[in-house]
Amino acid sequence: LVLDEVDAFPADADGEGDPVALAVQRTVTFRGRRKIFLISTPTEAGVSRIEKAYAESDQRRYFVPCPHCGTHQALSWRGVTWPEGEPRKAFYTCEACGGVIEEADKPAMLAKGEWRATAQGDGLTAGFHLSALYSPFESWGEIAADFLTSKRDPARLKTWTNLKLGEAYEDRDMAPLAPDTLQGRGLACDPAWTELLPEGVAVITAGVDTQDDRIEVEFVGWGR
Repeated sequence: LVLDEVDAFPADADGEGDPVALAVQRTVTFRGRRKIFLISTPTEAGVSRIEKAYAESDQRRYFVPCPHCGTHQALSWRGVTWPEGEPRKAFYTCEACGGVIEEADKPAMLAKGEWRATAQGDGLTAGFHLSALYSPFESWGEIAADFLTSKRDPARLKTWTNLKLGEAYEDRDMAPLAPDTLQGRGLACDPAWTELLPEGVAVITAGVDTQDDRIEVEFVGWGR
C-alpha cells in the first residue's frame, strides 16, 4: 500500500473517517507480509500526518562522512554557514572538527553515506527523513539565498521549511500559550529588590522584543 503526500489528504473521507486509517484497514488480509508506505512533505506542526508517523518510527537519518575527519553526521541547517551578505557562497561546517565542507565535496559524501536509526520506535516502523541539504541538484548556497528572501514572510518561510528542511512548520507567533506553564516559570522576588520599588508594587513583569541588532526589555511594576 503506497500513500503519497499524506499531509494533503482530507481529514475525513466522505464521512467515513481518516482516509489513511481506512486504507490501512484494507490490508489486514495480508497481515504479516504487508508493506505500507506513507510518503509526504510535512506541513503544519502538530497536525502533520507524516510528522506523527515519523515520530512513531525508528527515525532514520542519512549520515555522511566529513571529508576531513571522517566523522559521520546527519546534515542539518545549523551546519550551513556563509560569508556576510554572500549566501550563495554557503558551505557546511563539520560538527566534529569544524572543517569547512564545500559543495564540491557533497557527491563523494553522499556516496559514502548510510542510514542510521536515531530512535527506538515501535519496533515495526522504519522512518526515513531527508532534506534538500542532501540534494545533488540544489546547492547549499541556493538554499541559503532562498532562506534569506523567505525568512520575514511567514507564508514563504513555511514553504521553505517544508520543502527545504523537510520539517513541519510551527508558527510560534500563533502557538497557544498555556497559562499554567507561564505561571510556573515565575520566580519569587529577591528581597533586595523591594527596597528599590515604588510603594504598592506587588508583581514585576518584563516584556522582551528581539531586533536584528539588540534586545529591548521593558520592566513593569504592577499594583493590586
